[in-house]
Amino acid sequence: MASRSGSNTRKRTLAKSFRFSEDEWAEMQNRANRAGMNVADLVRSQCLDMPPPRKARVAPFDRKLACQLLGQLGKIGSNINQIAHAANLGKTLEGMIEAAAIDIMEMRVIWFETHGKKP
Repeated sequence: MASRSGSNTRKRTLAKSFRFSEDEWAEMQNRANRAGMNVADLVRSQCLDMPPPRKARVAPFDRKLACQLLGQLGKIGSNINQIAHAANLGKTLEGMIEAAAIDIMEMRVIWFETHGKKP
């Protein structure tokens, strides 16, 4: 006998819809994001006093830190391009490699902060 797929074994079989204003929906998404879960799990946890399932928890997203991380990636790409250009001209690369390493270390710290962890 074949094993049933996850979609056939789900306990929650009812899907209901609710109406929200744009502002209300944005606030729901914001609260769920801050709590590290999706909107459905937020509603369940708040209305039914139950913790969300472990697999449903998502890391909170901090837009400011994500933008900083993308900025650091851009700096690293620029540094790599400068290193390649200098290498093709036969120049010394010591300072450029050090600058790229510093950028990578800064990016690492930002990544940990976006995931709520300590480096």
